[in-house]
Amino acid sequence: MTVSILIFLPVVAAIITAFIKNGAAKHAALFFAVAELAVAVFFLSRFVPDASVQFVETTRWIPKLGIYFTAGIDGISMVLVLLTTLLVPLIILTTYQHQYKNAGAFYALILFMQAGMLVVFTALDGFLFYVGWEAALIPIYF
Repeated sequence: MTVSILIFLPVVAAIITAFIKNGAAKHAALFFAVAELAVAVFFLSRFVPDASVQFVETTRWIPKLGIYFTAGIDGISMVLVLLTTLLVPLIILTTYQHQYKNAGAFYALILFMQAGMLVVFTALDGFLFYVGWEAALIPIYF
C-alpha cells in the first residue's frame, strides 16, 4: 500500500460525495472518512518507530521543470496523519444535526480539505507541500 492511496482516497470520496443527494451525502462522507481512518491505522500498524521516512513514493510529476511527486511518512507526520484522519469523522459527526442546502458540496469540501492536509503532512518535496497547502485552503474559503 502506498501513500498515494492515503492522499487520493479523500479526493475520490469528495468527487463521489459531491454528486450524492442531500440525505445520503452525510452518510457517504462519514463512510469514506472512516475508511480513510482505517487506511491510516493500517499505515500505523506497518510503521517502524525510528527516525527514517517510510512508505516513500517518488513519481515524475512535471518532468520539464524537474518536479517530482515525493511523499512519505516519518514519526511526526504519522501522528499528524492519524490526527487528521481521526478528526475528520468527528467533524462530520458534529454536523449530523444540521440540514444543509447543498450537503453533497459541503461534505465534499470537507473531504477535499482532508486530502490537502494529508498532502501537506506527507510531502517530501517543497512544490508538493505548496500545492497541498493551497489545496487545503481553498475548501476552507467556501
